[in-house]
Amino acid sequence: MGMYGERIGALHFICQDSDTAAKLLSQVKLIVRASYSSPPLHGALVAARILGDPALRESWTTELRQVSERIIAMRSALRGELEKLGCPGDWSHITS
Repeated sequence: MGMYGERIGALHFICQDSDTAAKLLSQVKLIVRASYSSPPLHGALVAARILGDPALRESWTTELRQVSERIIAMRSALRGELEKLGCPGDWSHITS
């Protein structure tokens, strides 16, 4: 089950006219707002499990470090290529 396993499906209505459709949409928005305002619990449970287990936390920390280092390297490469190509502007914001 994914982190947002409760958020799947579709709801369709067929109305006879646009006035009825507008009224229906207004009511549906009121109903679904609670769903958007209260995210599912799965994400919090996954995070609690990972952060609460020393081995899982260490694995997560290692993976997070690797991802962060890759992002930094990619941003540096992007800046270097933009500067090498002579693109106008100051690209220092990409790596700062």
